[in-house]
Amino acid sequence: MTTATVLTVDGEPVDLSGLARPASAARLRLRAGFPCRWSVTSADGQGWYPEGVPERRDNDDRPFFHGDDIVLAVPCEPVTIRVSRGMEYGVAETTVVPRTGEETLVGLAPQRLYDAAARGWYGADLHVHMNWAGDLVAVPAEAAAAQLGEDLHVLNLVAGNVAGDRVYDREALQHWAGRDLPWSDAGHVARMGVEYRNDLFGHVHVFGVAAPPAVYHTGFGADADWPPNAAVCGDLREPRAVLGYAHPFHGPVSSPEDVAANGTRNCTGRALVVDAALGLVDGVEVLHFSDLSSAPGTAEVYRRLVGAGNRLAALAGTDTMLSFTRQDTVSSPPGWERVYARVDGPLSAESFAEAVRRGRTFATTGPWLELTVDGLGPGETLDLEGGETVAIRARASGLRWSTSRSGRRPACSPRGPATRSPRRCPRRTPPTWSPWSAAAPMRAPRAGAPTPTPARSTWTCGGGTWPGRRTCAGACGGSTCSTSWSGSGPACGPGPSCATTST
Repeated sequence: MTTATVLTVDGEPVDLSGLARPASAARLRLRAGFPCRWSVTSADGQGWYPEGVPERRDNDDRPFFHGDDIVLAVPCEPVTIRVSRGMEYGVAETTVVPRTGEETLVGLAPQRLYDAAARGWYGADLHVHMNWAGDLVAVPAEAAAAQLGEDLHVLNLVAGNVAGDRVYDREALQHWAGRDLPWSDAGHVARMGVEYRNDLFGHVHVFGVAAPPAVYHTGFGADADWPPNAAVCGDLREPRAVLGYAHPFHGPVSSPEDVAANGTRNCTGRALVVDAALGLVDGVEVLHFSDLSSAPGTAEVYRRLVGAGNRLAALAGTDTMLSFTRQDTVSSPPGWERVYARVDGPLSAESFAEAVRRGRTFATTGPWLELTVDGLGPGETLDLEGGETVAIRARASGLRWSTSRSGRRPACSPRGPATRSPRRCPRRTPPTWSPWSAAAPMRAPRAGAPTPTPARSTWTCGGGTWPGRRTCAGACGGSTCSTSWSGSGPACGPGPSCATTST
């Protein structure tokens, strides 16, 4: 809105004089040398944006946009410029007074705190919606700007429904399934994925899916809660796809009864325990937007599942929705929570998915985490007889946490080693991390126990074998396909097959 804006309601003009004031115009050119996240504000908190860019605000109500070498109109008065680039970078800030009618160049870049990719680790946000209702229609260029501006190595843009049959971004998934999105490069991979949604039994996101699913959702409207999540997960399991339960729990969980709760349709992952035991999912969002309590239930359930012998990677997904410009964490940039995976060789969708399947992950809201047990890292297994002493090494860097003098809330610094403070930083900083929930599973089998292998399904017909039902049905011309489960994990006994069904 400007002083020239005219608004009428039912033909009557509305007085906007109290909402605008005259100011001389100037221009800023913002340059960091690489894509970043920028925030430009005047003293009254007004945010300023380049022309044609959505006016987004994050969870702290701070205006932001992404890019580099950007020109925008601002008033000829003091404006504060703030630049950042995701959790691997700090924040740089300055205040300038641009000259009337002139373009002022502001060269400003954030300092790198750590370089995960240089160590073979790549960070991902596995749960981002390009469109999911909201106040605008987001386009791929906005997803590209956000990923590059946050230096987010891996971005999974999921198609999904809201409350009915309409699946947002279904067409994009149909076109791009199995392929990198156009802005992907050697250090950044973007893919279209899917979020299977059942509000009674839980949501599952899929990364690296090769083809659109046959079922996107169940239990909405007049639809039954059928087939169960296990059947859909089995159908979605492809040789290169990775499945994870999204935002499974939204508060403390202290008993099995808390998992089922009162049966409210609130996206709780009630089927997680079963599907994990069946070996149908590769990981769990231990960090997500809806469980920031001091005793997060998702982390508690994850710890118990790992302790029961389930091999589950620690995952993270923000559930950011680019079609919202002002909606708490939903409109924050993607990647404010990330799962890092240690990749063998160059980064690709396939190499990242393989690292997740092997459990070589940790999840974080900012600090860089390191954990070894007798020199072995996340995803590796110690073969112990029992009673041995092991050497555990843990290290965190990237953020420094300390308690303020008042003792009422902590003070934060973007540099230096992290200390394990039980207190939270203000909302504008990432929440504290839980050391036992952030690392991927590493467990010691009982003496003499066989090393378990996850239960897997294969589909057969006419003497041939395929990894998925749709592939099998297509190859056999609609003939009956049978599936068998194999493995020695919690879902199966010691034999070669533990369950067989036909469809």
